[in-house]
Amino acid sequence: EQRTETERDRRFDVCTMDAVEGKECTAEGDGLTGFTAQQVPTSFTIVAAGSGGARLTTGGGSFKVSVRGQAAVKEQIADNGDGTYTVSLTYPQSGRYEVSISHKHAPIRGSPFTVQVHAARRPPAPPPPRLSADRLRLEWDAPSHTGGTPIKTYRVRAMPRSLGGGDPTLVSELIGDVLSCEVPERFRGADRASALYHAFTVSAENSKGESDQSEPGPQPRLFDRARIEAERDAMEALHDSLASNGPVPIGALVGAVDEDTAVRSAAAAAPSAPEVAGSVMGRLRAAAAMTDEAEAVLAHQGDGMGAVAEEASMALSSADLTAAMEQAEAVARLLHVWDVATEADGGGCITCAEYAASAAADPATGRALAALPTLRVAIDQLTQSHTGDLSRSQLEAALRDALPPLAVEREARMRREAAEGLLRKEEDAKRQAEEEARKREEEAAAQRARRKAAKEAAAEAAAAAGLPAYSCRRAASSALVPLTRRERLPPAAPRPP
Repeated sequence: EQRTETERDRRFDVCTMDAVEGKECTAEGDGLTGFTAQQVPTSFTIVAAGSGGARLTTGGGSFKVSVRGQAAVKEQIADNGDGTYTVSLTYPQSGRYEVSISHKHAPIRGSPFTVQVHAARRPPAPPPPRLSADRLRLEWDAPSHTGGTPIKTYRVRAMPRSLGGGDPTLVSELIGDVLSCEVPERFRGADRASALYHAFTVSAENSKGESDQSEPGPQPRLFDRARIEAERDAMEALHDSLASNGPVPIGALVGAVDEDTAVRSAAAAAPSAPEVAGSVMGRLRAAAAMTDEAEAVLAHQGDGMGAVAEEASMALSSADLTAAMEQAEAVARLLHVWDVATEADGGGCITCAEYAASAAADPATGRALAALPTLRVAIDQLTQSHTGDLSRSQLEAALRDALPPLAVEREARMRREAAEGLLRKEEDAKRQAEEEARKREEEAAAQRARRKAAKEAAAEAAAAAGLPAYSCRRAASSALVPLTRRERLPPAAPRPP
């Protein structure tokens, strides 16, 4: 009770130092776990911890650092007095080093550490720039590492899309610790905010050179693949389960997906997010319906014509399912471009030309179009034929019509064409039979008319000759012989007077 404040502090420090648990301490930093360059001063930090991993907030720990590798390394440990310790060192050569850290001979967590030292190089490209909340500034993050030497300069360039063509143009150059700049004045008057999307790149430069340019930015609202991934995993798992018993009929997979809780959960968790299950199942249902109609026709024709209609083996392969899901995701990405562009412009429509430019500027969409050239052709045709605003329904209909058919869709169409061919053949045979019956009826009617006329003419001739009544009846009876037969008889010789 009579101790002074200084004595109590001294006793607390001693207890804290003794409470350090080496196995609970950690270390991290560029000189240990990040990009490390030779002959460039670097450092890392040790964080002292006690029992159970509780971080300590006072200094006094006895840490030891040992480095072995390509060459001798001299390190310095500085106690920051807050439970952290800064280790400064310089690796003289590139290569592999092993860094051991301990406290009172007890290794810390993760020790020994393996460090790969590189020659200093130019930095990697920074992340794409983004727009500030007021849309008046471009902002970006530093590269994942500096290449071993400090960043000296950031350069912002405008992409050709923003300038109507040509090479990227430098619009701003800033010192290395500045990570934002104003949107150039000439771009602020854009009629549509979506004109700024993918319009700028950023590069970083150190003493070894300038990095590659970043991906174009600002990027619009990101494409959310969470629901797509969940649905793809669920559909693939269902297909694999059904395939264990043999070929997977389309109807079986459609029914399983409709009842699957994973697909329902993904839809419930993100009802407005892009999806693939509904699109894929819609195509499969249409193919199954087309096949059923064709089978019904083939079965009917088989009963009526004595032919046996073959059973349709409409099994869905895993390759077909994968292709259907990839195509559905590509369409979802292209529709996402329309969504974010119209959101940026206040929820209105955009023209086909503006949509095509936005889609071409998005790297992920560009890859989707490269994988499915028919979709690019559909967009080009829309741009050429449609000069007004492009609605989402118009775009979606054009994209879905342009999708390459799946194997099951091709098979279904072949069966439908075969069924339609049989129906046409049946209709042609029916029309031919009706035509032949009509001709026979017309010929019979003509014969009856000729026979009647011949009978009347014979009776008139007999009456004109003054023959008795029985002669008239005989002449009339002789006229009843079919003309086709009478025409084959030779003419009778004249009777003698």
